Amino acid sequence: MMVRKLRKPHEERRGTATVEFAVMAPLMFLMLIGLLQGSRLFDSHAIMAQAARDGARLGAMDRSEWLAQGISSNDKITQDVRGTMAANGFDPEDVDVFIEFPDDPGNTFDLDDPSNDLALFELRIEVPLTPLVPSDTSDDNQLKMVSKVVFRNAKSTIVQ
Repeated sequence: MMVRKLRKPHEERRGTATVEFAVMAPLMFLMLIGLLQGSRLFDSHAIMAQAARDGARLGAMDRSEWLAQGISSNDKITQDVRGTMAANGFDPEDVDVFIEFPDDPGNTFDLDDPSNDLALFELRIEVPLTPLVPSDTSDDNQLKMVSKVVFRNAKSTIVQ
């Protein structure tokens, strides 16, 4: 006759929690880091989108009274957008601002040209991803985060 030795259930699972933690901890840390990077990118894009809207809104307004002598509307809006981005922690030297025709990328839209009155313009902001997300890409093949908005050059006034 065989006699079985009864084991207690907790003796068979000794060390199981340690092994499970060793397997799951790296995955959890990887997910946590990904979540932090994703939220940082989302926040950065929200800042860029707001700066683009604010800059384009200035371009759509009557600029005759607040524009300094000798500076074009395009330059003033570019400076303001870079200033907004710098105030939010971006390096203004890395911020590229383009004011172009929405259907003709690369063709600069002159906000002060009377022939462009009531025409649509696109304000686009580009920032390299390298300061936001570490990567191994070269300067020639750099990824960029882009935010753009299209407004009408209506020269509207603020009514109070």
